[in-house]
Amino acid sequence: KNILFYEFGQLLGYNPSLLTLLIFDKEIKLIYKFKNFFKKLKELNEIENLDADDKKLIIGSLLKGKVEIITPLCPDYEHVKISHNLYKYTFNKLNTGIGLIAKRLIKIIDKFQSIFVSEGIEIKYYVYYGDFEAFSKENCERLKIDEINFISNLKESRKNLKEKINKMNKVGLLVNSLTSKKKWLKLCEKNYKILVKKYNSDKFFKNEINEIADSRSLLYSNWYTKIEPKNYYKIVLHQGSEYSTMGDIFNSKFKNPIVFGLDHFKMKKFYSLNKPISVIYGKPNYE
Repeated sequence: KNILFYEFGQLLGYNPSLLTLLIFDKEIKLIYKFKNFFKKLKELNEIENLDADDKKLIIGSLLKGKVEIITPLCPDYEHVKISHNLYKYTFNKLNTGIGLIAKRLIKIIDKFQSIFVSEGIEIKYYVYYGDFEAFSKENCERLKIDEINFISNLKESRKNLKEKINKMNKVGLLVNSLTSKKKWLKLCEKNYKILVKKYNSDKFFKNEINEIADSRSLLYSNWYTKIEPKNYYKIVLHQGSEYSTMGDIFNSKFKNPIVFGLDHFKMKKFYSLNKPISVIYGKPNYE
């Protein structure tokens, strides 16, 4: 029994009481059923910590059968290496390489996919560059590029990535592949209003948003040079609406999606704003 409690503690992320085991008997048995899957994820040492809620959603996806894994990618913004495993985006220009996040994906993808295969889980894998970032006038002005050329550069990035990675069912541009600019902007506006309302009415959510803004302040100071730090929370809400919109689209376009994110793991919460979606985040180990 002591061993059993220890194993449950490892799986859940905390040591459960006997009452917890009794109340959540079915849920915990399911987590235990997939203990090897989560053990392999942990042993990979490349994945951010998954709590009990994360695991419950992931198990729900695994039980459905064939899984569709989706990784959104950032455009190839200019970046410089600061130190070991640490890079800084300059946002001086948009290049046509595969981008920093895609480089990270290439290094981890084989090991990540093998975990699903070893557990007999059939997968399809989709990768999409965030072409919606071309819709921002401020972003284009910062890069000294227009929307048309922005999209053109992303198409080159897509082409370059397809040549480097051959285990994907789809390498595309997100909006171009799954929706339209008009629908994207409409959904983003709707989700932004939801987030603003929540920010103004929920003090715990407000604190979370402010913490994310603080943790991303260096990035924002380089990206949004005209915005004062006290207003960085507004950037988080705008970006959060984009993540929420991605979650909405993935839920509507795919039967059984799992998002595998490789950017900032604190943005994970936004994917499930309107409907829960399974999300796994890799650690930012870029070397």
